[in-house]
Formats: sequence, structure tokens, C-alpha cells
Amino acid sequence: NGIDIETVPKASRQDIRKMWGISDNEIVIGTVGSLIKRKRIKELIDSIALIAHRSEQPIKCMIVGEGPEKGNLVDMVKRKNLDGKVIFAGFQSDAISHISALDIFVMPSEKEGLPRVVIEAMLIGKPVIASDITGSSELVVDGETGFLVPAKSADMFADRILRLMYAPDLRRRMGENARKRIVNNFSIERYINGVERVFNEVLGH
Repeated sequence: NGIDIETVPKASRQDIRKMWGISDNEIVIGTVGSLIKRKRIKELIDSIALIAHRSEQPIKCMIVGEGPEKGNLVDMVKRKNLDGKVIFAGFQSDAISHISALDIFVMPSEKEGLPRVVIEAMLIGKPVIASDITGSSELVVDGETGFLVPAKSADMFADRILRLMYAPDLRRRMGENARKRIVNNFSIERYINGVERVFNEVLGH
């Protein structure tokens, strides 16, 4: 997959946060994707519940997307008394602007291809915490652009989120490394050149 490295959010970080009533001192953790079982959004909610018990830092969790699991996830948020901490933003045609409002991007899926949304998050300089699965592990460099953790491990997700919450310099450095990795390895130009090279090799035989 390739991405136009000139892609930028249409709305500012401040505008999106204002739209959803997020204050400047709140750390925003979030994800974007279809609300289906394999995306394991429940692990993100579980990790937010763990963080809420371990930390007094004001946080918000933003979940962008729609899908058949939404009702179950909303009920889960209510059961865990997280109503004031979790925002269901629904489907957003301009998802990248919502990603720009996050401080930490989380991809808890148990199965992925090469997730474009992780590419987008890294391109705009967000540290990414993702399940250590095919696809995400090809993008995220553990300890450099974010963290990789075992799938279905809410406690590990919570641990890594907490680590980034209290380390703004680490968030910034990982975000910068993430952008460099995408620009250097996943630009649309590099993708096209790679496809052309494969065709040339095949046709050459």
C-alpha cells in the first residue's frame, strides 16, 4: 500500500477536539475502523478502564467508525462507568482529521492486512500501539515508532498507553520516527515503482 505523503488533515486538531468537548489538558487515545469483532475494540475499552483506575491524568478515548458491534461496545462502556471518557464519533469521511486530534493511536485488531489507517496515523506523526500481528507489525517498529503488544491483551495495551501518557517527549519522538518511516518506505511513488519493477521482472521472464 502507498499513501500520498502530502496528505494533511482538513480540520485542525483544535477544531476536532473542540467539536467533541475535549479540553487541552486531556490525553486522547483513539482508533479508527469498522466496529466488528476482529477489530477487538473491546480491548481498547478494557485498557481505558484499567488506566482510569491507575491514573488521575484526565483522558478521553475516541472511537471513530460504525458497525454491528457498536451496541455491545456502548453497553460495555456503561457497565465500566466510562460514559464521560469514551466518545463514539461514528463514521467520519475525514477520519484523518480525527486522527490528528489524538495523542496516541491504538490498533488492537487480532487480524489485519496492511492497515491503511495505521499508515495515516504514522504519516501525521502519531505514535501507534498495535497488536503484534501481520500487517501492523510490518508498519510499527516496536520501541521506535510506537509499541507492539500481544493481541487480546488489554493489560499490555494499558501499560504501553500509560507509558506514553506520561512521556510527552517520547510521544513526540516516536511520532517523528513514525512519519519518517512512512515517507521513506510507504509513499505512493515507492509503491508504483515497486509494482512496475515486479511487472518488468515477470515480463522479462
